[in-house]
Amino acid sequence: GNKKFGNISKLVLGLLTLPFSNASVERTFSIVNIIKDKLRNKMSIKMVEAILHIHCTLDIECFEFKPTTTMLKRFNSETI
Repeated sequence: GNKKFGNISKLVLGLLTLPFSNASVERTFSIVNIIKDKLRNKMSIKMVEAILHIHCTLDIECFEFKPTTTMLKRFNSETI
């Protein structure tokens, strides 16, 4: 039916979806700055994205990552 306060409810729902903090975004930028420092500034975006994914999703450092046998087979069979 007809909503009496349709626009207000849309506004409130929109406001409730806004993050209350930008800490997670700042944390991500901080991690990217650590990954891609002045010594590794030629690293591709794809590589930075992969390292960031490993760091944030698996909550481990890259040197701790243990690839599976399937991963190694795929890595060795594809042209990089």
